[in-house]
Order: sequence, then structure tokens, then C-alpha cells
Amino acid sequence: MPPPSLSGSTVPKMTGTETISSQVTGSAAAANLNNQDQNAPLVLGSAALSGPVTGTIKPFTLGGNSSKGTVTWQTTAGPLSVYHASTDPASTSNAPPLATWATASGKCHFTTTFDYGTFRQVAGSFVATTWSGTYKITAEGTAPLDKGKTACSFGSVGAVEADGASITFTASGPMTVKKAS
Repeated sequence: MPPPSLSGSTVPKMTGTETISSQVTGSAAAANLNNQDQNAPLVLGSAALSGPVTGTIKPFTLGGNSSKGTVTWQTTAGPLSVYHASTDPASTSNAPPLATWATASGKCHFTTTFDYGTFRQVAGSFVATTWSGTYKITAEGTAPLDKGKTACSFGSVGAVEADGASITFTASGPMTVKKAS
């Protein structure tokens, strides 16, 4: 059975896991990772919604340095507003995120979690539903080790290279689509 459209007048009650997922790779990911403005939003291009409601969000950005707040995205299934709150203690700091580093041939490869937390739907066409869950933003990339440096860290490498760079956003949780009024 195809997922219901929230704009219809008789949407049956459905429950399932709703997921938003987005990934940007290559030069677009490197541009985000090399941005010197820590408050700049991540630009991801698009995100897919799957579960009881399907759709796409284009363009798709994640706000800069805010550890909590409300964001509204325009989706093909209608507007979606969610309140998010970071549960990552590092999200309230200007320090770089913790990362796992590997060194090879003068280059440093990192994997990191930029942020994670909880969300709940608050408004929009999706108001015919209840939805809450968790989100996570991860990244990986490779950058050259700065001259004279011997250990990899965000403070000891040059620009992230496009080859192998990626940023992934996922948000998932139980959703109940109720009969529209």
C-alpha cells in the first residue's frame, strides 16, 4: 500500500518508522567541511523522507551553531517543522568535534560526529501526524598534515580534499499518521 498524502481528506491511521536521510559527497562535502565560518549552515542539496510519509526536501540545509531550536523545511509532502535539541555536550562549544584519525603518506583521514540529539514535530502539513526521534550528523574526509606537524587533529591539517569527503544526516523515529480533519 503506498504511503498516504497528508493533503488528502481521509488519511487512514498508519504507524511506522519515518526517516529523513541526506548525504553530500566529494567537492560539495569538502566545501562544507572547509568553510571557516562555524555558524554557516551545512548545505546538503536534498534529503529523502521514507516511512509512513514519503517525500523530498530540496534544497536542504542544517543550521549552523545552534544547539536547539525550530527549523521548517519545505518538502514535496508539505511543510515540516521540527524542534531539535542537541544532546552532544560539544555542541555548545566552539571547539572542533572529537574525531578518529588515521595517518598514511602524510595525509590524515578523520571520521567524526558533528552533532546528535532529539527532535519532535511541531507544525506544518505534517501536523496530521505525531513524530519524534533522534538525529545524527557525521562526516569523514582526508586532509594533508601541515608542514612540521606530526599528529593529526583539526588544528594540524590543511583543507579537506574532495576525494572521499562526505557528510551524512539522518533523523528517525516513530510516526503515526492520523485521519485528516
